[in-house]
Amino acid sequence: MEKISRETELRESYAEIFVDAFREELAKLFDRPPEMKLDFYESKPLKVDGIAIVIGLTGFPSGRAVVYMSDETLKAFAQQINTTEAAEDAAEDAANIFVKRGAEMLNETFADKHLTLTPPGTICGTGIKIASHKLITFKITATLSFGEVCMNLGFAEGD
Repeated sequence: MEKISRETELRESYAEIFVDAFREELAKLFDRPPEMKLDFYESKPLKVDGIAIVIGLTGFPSGRAVVYMSDETLKAFAQQINTTEAAEDAAEDAANIFVKRGAEMLNETFADKHLTLTPPGTICGTGIKIASHKLITFKITATLSFGEVCMNLGFAEGD
């Protein structure tokens, strides 16, 4: 029996579930599924210009999710969902929904995982660096008509 790498296991078992959840929730918001792309992301700091919403993943697997987009995409995102909230608040609420759905789908698929979320934290600015120390990370890119909304998933190395 061939042993698969930890990266392959995480990609197939966990990251793909988050891709499906992200796609599903964006399709509900915008009445059409976005184009999605999943890539392995080197274990280096994530650099963001715009808004980054950080949500901790607790249980197994532990780690974090960062939903991020540019300022231009943030403004268009808020306009597209026709919200009365501040754009940053709307993005934080949406990020929480995207990641929560991923956790729910992972828990439904793997009953022994019990993945839960921490409350989101939002950072806005340019040159934002978010550490990925000792995390196996993946980048999910959702391409929408008005820009890209990304999710960087980091899962703790080891069991």
